Amino acid sequence: MDADATVLLSGLDDFQTQLQLFKTCTLHKMTHLFATDVLCSTYKLPDHWHLWNSDMMKATTALQDKFLVGLTNRSSIPLHAHLISSISTNKGGLGLPHPRCVAIPYLIMSMKRCINYSTQGVWVGNTTKPVHLPSSITSLFANHQSSTNQQLQIFHKYAPELAAISVHETVENRMTHFLHKSSPNTCKDRIKNEAANRITTFLLHNTKDFLTKTKLLEILQPRTSKSLIEMCRAEPSHRQKNENFHINLKRKLRLELWPDDDVVTCACGQRMDRFGDHAFCYSHVKKNTEQ
Repeated sequence: MDADATVLLSGLDDFQTQLQLFKTCTLHKMTHLFATDVLCSTYKLPDHWHLWNSDMMKATTALQDKFLVGLTNRSSIPLHAHLISSISTNKGGLGLPHPRCVAIPYLIMSMKRCINYSTQGVWVGNTTKPVHLPSSITSLFANHQSSTNQQLQIFHKYAPELAAISVHETVENRMTHFLHKSSPNTCKDRIKNEAANRITTFLLHNTKDFLTKTKLLEILQPRTSKSLIEMCRAEPSHRQKNENFHINLKRKLRLELWPDDDVVTCACGQRMDRFGDHAFCYSHVKKNTEQ
């Protein structure tokens, strides 16, 4: 993955293509091992599902930061920029897959399906009865609530909280509904949105000096995220030019647009801030080019 990321940066000229390939091809090579990482890691299980920590998590963080350093032409990437890059595009981030918030949910969703299949049978279609598994398999999940199996214990540690997120509060028994009736895709979407909300809350409480609520909500606009990630295959000219993409990406990650010693003056005569807030919020900017 690290070698592929290096090739993307050195072998391609279009910045938007580099980011798209890194997200959809390079990073997804390891996502199928996120759940296994929770089972095999020697790290202590966190109190909450969105705070997974392991060697794989640290290596993925280093890889993403290294790629973003090369893409933005910087020497390092601050924590807030890394966290924004891992927020889903529907919530205004770049949607880079990272095990911190998804490793434990991946395991829980996999176990949810196993328990459902063992107790309800394997669903094969609306017009066909579920196929019931042999007792040699179903016995593995019998009395799963009190099982001493490590995998089932991990499941019951985090499943209630994820069930509360995935199932509407009006449902009487949310855990039972989560196990046997809830749609996997709906659960994944709601968990992904909740992970984005928790990252946003963390940013608001830890970056108050330069990232206020108003500025963060402005940055985390889904439309500006999709414009960075989605590309028109039929018409390459519709993609962002490198110079525009570079500015928009830095704006999305809340990175300085120019060095501190470069004095940039606005048309109104005031000195521009390094993040470009003055330009984006300037009340006298008009769509009419004559003004």
